[in-house]
Amino acid sequence: MRRFSIALAAAFSFVSLSCGTKTVSTDNVIVADTASNSEKSAAGFPVQLAAKDLETELAAIAEAERSRSYQTGLGINESGIRESAGDYAGAVIAAYKDLCWTYSYSSNGKESAASIKNGLEKIKALYRDEKTSGIPDKDREAAIAAADATIDFIEERFESALKKLEMLFANDKEPDSFSRWMRLVCAMESGVATNAEVSFYSAIRARYEILPAYWYFGARHIKYGAATGFAERCINLAPEGPYSSGARAILAEASGLKQENAKSIRSKNEIDEFISRAVNNNDPSCLSELLPLISLADNPYTLYATGVLRSLAARAPFNEWFNMQEKLVSKQDSRLADRIRYITRG
Repeated sequence: MRRFSIALAAAFSFVSLSCGTKTVSTDNVIVADTASNSEKSAAGFPVQLAAKDLETELAAIAEAERSRSYQTGLGINESGIRESAGDYAGAVIAAYKDLCWTYSYSSNGKESAASIKNGLEKIKALYRDEKTSGIPDKDREAAIAAADATIDFIEERFESALKKLEMLFANDKEPDSFSRWMRLVCAMESGVATNAEVSFYSAIRARYEILPAYWYFGARHIKYGAATGFAERCINLAPEGPYSSGARAILAEASGLKQENAKSIRSKNEIDEFISRAVNNNDPSCLSELLPLISLADNPYTLYATGVLRSLAARAPFNEWFNMQEKLVSKQDSRLADRIRYITRG
């Protein structure tokens, strides 16, 4: 593994993104430096890789991603490889890929997004300094442009991001690369994507199977009933992630509910998980999370939850818990009380 550049390491080393109760940090991802002194340029950077070596190393990373084996650090590893090959714009995008992946699972989205943008601004500042970066002007300009495009993408200035990304990666031959995914998102969000491009978005899912952002943006634009499947997948991957509320809103709209009801929507996978937890712990209070859902007007998720909960109603201590909940809500929420009575007595 090659050393991450001075600019990128300095910019991203402080970025730490919270993933639920787990913190994933990029502080020490790139620690090895296999390039000997003789293999480094006068500026201290590894010499450029041969095209064949570059293709081999990038192909290995791509296959790991397509096999759903993405791990934090792969993007930064790719960034170092691209930098060694002189692809500085690609190095910036690859580093962002790592952070985008982690951000998609983060429970503090606004803070995480701000940290990433600060890191990108630091990249720009460092690359503007010729002495600090030690690379040719055209490469510094490409890195800065890639950082600008990424900031536009994060701040949802999709038209601007698309123009910059297409200029930078016009010769990108990899059909499912991260820069291509970003361009597809930008095209769809800007309203300029062709039907073929939207269909192609679905076709590259293997590489992005565990990226919540992929499923969220797909849910916003995929047609013919597949949108709910995309939205559910986004929620299942990161129930508390920054894209989950938007995905729940898509499910609410598809179910004929008001947007104010979106926060109560739970995917079928979530429903099953709450019920499994309650049964495994013999603790009906684990079902409290589902009460707002079953109080909604008829929709596929409420009906699914109600049907599954009926199978627990005859079991102690679940029956007692349902009866207690019915008494507590009978004067406040008649629909919920009616649903509970249906669950317990049919």
